[in-house]
Amino acid sequence: MEMQQRCQKGAFAFLLTSACLLYTPIATESVRDGGVSATQVQTCNEDQDIQLEISRRTPVVRFKCGAGLDFLLPEFSPELKGKECFTDSECTQKGSLLTLIDSRVEVVFQQGAYTIATPALPVSGATVYFLCSAGGDPTAPNNKKCKVAVKIVGSAPIRQDRQCTTVGGTIHARLTAPVNEATFACGSDFPTLLPSSPTRVYSDDKCTAETVLDTLIPKATFGRGVGLELHTVMIWTFPQKATTLCYKCQNNQGQACNVIITVDSAPTTGLMESSTTTASTSRATSIMLEQLRGHMTLWTAFFCTAMLYGR
Repeated sequence: MEMQQRCQKGAFAFLLTSACLLYTPIATESVRDGGVSATQVQTCNEDQDIQLEISRRTPVVRFKCGAGLDFLLPEFSPELKGKECFTDSECTQKGSLLTLIDSRVEVVFQQGAYTIATPALPVSGATVYFLCSAGGDPTAPNNKKCKVAVKIVGSAPIRQDRQCTTVGGTIHARLTAPVNEATFACGSDFPTLLPSSPTRVYSDDKCTAETVLDTLIPKATFGRGVGLELHTVMIWTFPQKATTLCYKCQNNQGQACNVIITVDSAPTTGLMESSTTTASTSRATSIMLEQLRGHMTLWTAFFCTAMLYGR
């Protein structure tokens, strides 16, 4: 009987520890990605103010007013089509999202939620405010309300020669040691990046011959930006001969703007050592992060097992 109890307890410990091990990577991924989806709708309830953030990583934010708060202030005026906001935390001064963010900003009310989306960000950051109110006059006595603060993260403008914005156009970048990183961005009218997989690339200047990136250039990596962020090509080891990498930014009509990155051949030993310094540092950082993640997993398993047997 005692042996059976030990086996049952051991089996339970194994299951609990396994569950902890499975949960740990999910938890660390959630922390790394910010924990909350950019498109999740947050609710502004009475006396429970909320804060949202618009940035290159999250160019779209959504919120709704809680029960009993039927008015969004400033009101949707016909002239500004809902693009008016408050510019101070006391919500007394009005301003326009068109000038504070971008002239193409969109504010949409759909299915009980408000969506603010922008294709571009200002150089300087700012914070704008809205009020969810029980009445049209927020200063009325005993008026129920909740404040929505939207922080706009300023972003330095992307260089024009690194943006693909013209149908049939081409932008060029060149990597020569010690420079081993190239960045580019697809314009707001070109939402699709091809090849769709970050491990693949076109190997000709017409963007027609698709191949595997690290087969063309060993250890080369591609970092896909989110929303309006830059895409990044990183070369860890320069090739023996000059190599062409090509990407296509494509609009909704299937028309494209090409990005051609020319990677020069491997330099002499002295220059090569210099060019790999940055890559080595980045690789060391990645290794440290992986080790930290491993330690988190082990400590989680240890904690779960200790809690079980400590009972």
